[in-house]
Formats: sequence, structure tokens, C-alpha cells
Amino acid sequence: MADIYKDKMNQGSTRDRILPENNPSEREYYKKNNFVGWIVFFLAFSFLVYVFLYSPAFAVTSITVSSDSGYGLIRENQIEKEIKNILEKNFLYIFPQKNIFLLRKKMVESYILSYPVAESVSILKIKPHTIAITIREIKPIAKFIIQGDDQEYFLTQTAKLLANQNFESLTQLESLPAVYDRTNNFTDDPEYLSSLQAITRIINDPILVKYNIKIKNLVLMNQNNIFEIRVNAQNNWQFIFNASADTIAQLKSLDVVLKEKNVFMAGEGADGESSEFNSAPDNYIDLRFGEKIFYYTNSK
Repeated sequence: MADIYKDKMNQGSTRDRILPENNPSEREYYKKNNFVGWIVFFLAFSFLVYVFLYSPAFAVTSITVSSDSGYGLIRENQIEKEIKNILEKNFLYIFPQKNIFLLRKKMVESYILSYPVAESVSILKIKPHTIAITIREIKPIAKFIIQGDDQEYFLTQTAKLLANQNFESLTQLESLPAVYDRTNNFTDDPEYLSSLQAITRIINDPILVKYNIKIKNLVLMNQNNIFEIRVNAQNNWQFIFNASADTIAQLKSLDVVLKEKNVFMAGEGADGESSEFNSAPDNYIDLRFGEKIFYYTNSK
């Protein structure tokens, strides 16, 4: 009886006999299954990597470029060709740029913004094959003429100066007002840059439309290290601003004077631009001294 019990103990339980580590044939079977499973997983993973990253299924084949200013400064066809050439290069040697998932929008944005006439850009991925690029062109708001510099510039909406060659010979820019810089201070001086921003605020302010003010030109001057802007308008009117002070506050003061005193005589005035600097205007409003506003008009 003891021998029979000992034999059963040696044989082990049914559960022990079916475990792979206790059954050589089962162990070999599991090894083969594991090996095959890993091969299947590797093949499936490789196939997915190929489909999503390297196959034509998600390759960028269509690039649309549009700009919104109407000046035609951006050459859409040229940018499309150059972006296609960029996408042919791999990122880190192995990752295809032309894949819509791997396409680095920041890289494309940096390239487009390297154009002097590009102000901002948005890129939209339209899966599986298209990227749509919208470029906002820099908008010139005035011609900028620096005393002693033969190069003509344009002042943009963002208070930047760009050389005229960036705009070639666009006839729609000929009607822009001229800014004459007489400061001899064409540098990165913060006060000078602030003056350029003040000029853009004046040109863009709704008060011009409200009172039908037609700017002929603006003169930027440096009087005893204080920048001032003289705006020459029709009918020999001149508005004088302190460019180093709050331009918005001065424009509000101008609005009050024009509304309450009714001193400005609207109208087209004489044809053509007025002279660069009008030292004796028939009418003027001086806003340089804060709440003290001086004005003169010979209107009857």
C-alpha cells in the first residue's frame, strides 16, 4: 500500500503533468508558438509602419498656397515648388518629410516666414494627401523716405521698414502717403521704433475716415531728443503729435477738438501731395502738450 502511494506521488498530479515546464513536448510546443507569435507581431508592426510612414497612402501629393493681401507679393507657384523640394528630404535621415503624419509644420512655417513680405502663416493638414498653406502678406501703409538715403522704403502695418525692391513696381502702392524721416536716427533706438508705431496708429485710426481727413504726407522729426510727427492734410491743415507720448490719448484729444470746436474743414483740397514740410500751415492742431491743446484756423 505504501509503495502504491509512493508511485502516485512520484507521478505527480494531472495538473503538474500538463504544465510546460514539467512536460518536454509541451515545452517545445510553447516555444514554437511563442516564436511564431513574435514573427507575426513583427511582420504586422512592420506592415503598419510601412503603410503609415513610407507608403504612398499618406504621402503629401497636393500643396495649395494662397495669400490674402491682394498685392501679389507672394509667388504661390514658387513656394509650392520649393516646399515640394523640402519634403523630399528625410528628417534624421530615416523619417520622410513628405509623410503627412511626420510633416513638421514649424519647419515649413520658418521657411515661409524667411520671406521679407510674409507676416504670418497657417498650415492645415488635410489627410491623407493635402496641406493647405495660407500666408498673410505684409501690408504697406506708407512710403518711407529717409533724409540722406537714396533707398526708398515702405512702412508696414506692423511698423517695420522694408526696402522698395521687395515690392518691385506695384502701381497700387503709388497712392500711399509718404513719411519723410528727418531725424537722422535710422537705428534700433527704442524711441525711434516707438515713433514708427505711432505713425502706424495715426494712419490706421478711424478718426481719419470719421472726419474725411486725407493725409498728404507725414514728417518725423527729432526736436531736442523728442520725436514728433507732423501730419499734413488737405486744405493746408497740419496735426502735430508727440511721438514719445501716448498716441492713442492724443488721437482722442484730436477727436474732441474736431467734434466740439468744429474747426476742421473737410474736403479734398488741392490736388497732389503737399510739400514735405509745411512750416506755416493755414490751419493746425498741436497735440504735443497733453491736456493743453493748441489750434489755429484762418477759416472764416
